[in-house]
Amino acid sequence: MEKKKSTVHLMVAKEAPQETALASRFGGRPLIPRAATPVWPCCRECKEPMQFLGQLVLAPEKGERLDRLVLLFMCSADTCETWDAEQGANKAMVVVGNSWKIWEPPQVGGSGTPLLRSDAYGVEVVDWEAQAGDGDAYDPARQSWADAHKVARRKVVGQMFGQPSWLQSADHPECPTCGKEMAFIAQVEEGPRYETSMNFGGGSAYVFCCGSHAAKFLWQQ
Repeated sequence: MEKKKSTVHLMVAKEAPQETALASRFGGRPLIPRAATPVWPCCRECKEPMQFLGQLVLAPEKGERLDRLVLLFMCSADTCETWDAEQGANKAMVVVGNSWKIWEPPQVGGSGTPLLRSDAYGVEVVDWEAQAGDGDAYDPARQSWADAHKVARRKVVGQMFGQPSWLQSADHPECPTCGKEMAFIAQVEEGPRYETSMNFGGGSAYVFCCGSHAAKFLWQQ
């Protein structure tokens, strides 16, 4: 029997947009609503400010007109358990608004680790059809797209929505507000360049959101 093809919404790295543009990207400074005054997140384990990884733009919720962003932060300390969605060494933050400003990071903490990444790139979401292998279609689609464009597979930096391609067992976090299982938003790879990649232990990160209540992420290797 012929395997059924599935469409995967691949995130492909492209030139970084302007920081002021409402766009999904990794690196640079985060955007927040113009009237917001949030506190830069700190790691619950080592107490140091976390590094900003990137932001993902989500469509407004049903019946709303306000845009949503999910901001991703992660501790840079080797001793903190950054893979765990509940440990407090990473943070996914939902921000909602229709007018945006750049969020300046605080002074670098005692560890001296930069709070902004040295690499910045945007993402283009490309719908790509592939046959599922032994599991889901994400890895076949990622490889197929790279082969078709004669580029390294690292240029595909993740996927939006669809189904997570788990490297270990499934691990869907629950919303701390409503208690329901959170919706899968994105799978994120370490980045298109090895020298400046994010540290997911050589694996992938998984981002989840529950409306405008909350967001969480974790990584597996």
